[in-house]
Amino acid sequence: MEPGTSEGTALTARLERLEKQNRRMKQIGALALIVIGSVLLMGHASSKRTVEANEFKLKDSSGKVRAILDEDSLSWLDTNQKTRLMLGVWGAGPRILLLDESEKTRAELWATASGTHLDLFDANRQARAFIGTTDAKGTPPVLNPPATTYAPSAILLGTDGKIVWKAP
Repeated sequence: MEPGTSEGTALTARLERLEKQNRRMKQIGALALIVIGSVLLMGHASSKRTVEANEFKLKDSSGKVRAILDEDSLSWLDTNQKTRLMLGVWGAGPRILLLDESEKTRAELWATASGTHLDLFDANRQARAFIGTTDAKGTPPVLNPPATTYAPSAILLGTDGKIVWKAP
């Protein structure tokens, strides 16, 4: 075929069209690789952030506060905005408090240098049971215990606050 013939002209036009299409495909491919590479690099960028505040509040979908994290405790609230569970570090060690609908402590689990303790209370915040360690007189340690030896104990108290049963 000679370049001046109609077949040669058609073939040259077709070849130019294919080359143009090939260049366009290469450009689209290069652009796609750049976009995908950028997305991947952004995904690997450092996501470490520091958020600082004195208090955090977690709200449910209706806008009610359901949890509060402050400098020494984490509290969970019920749907009536009453504190029902608290975790914290107060005094000599960590504590977990279970509260009733009146926000009165009904159970308390706490730990000190002398051991771990579980206290159960009635609705008037009167102690009714204690499981933990006591000194030789059967007295539970305070949150900041003096240098005293404590032994494992279980104590049940009557409505008058006097011991009705204890072991050992």
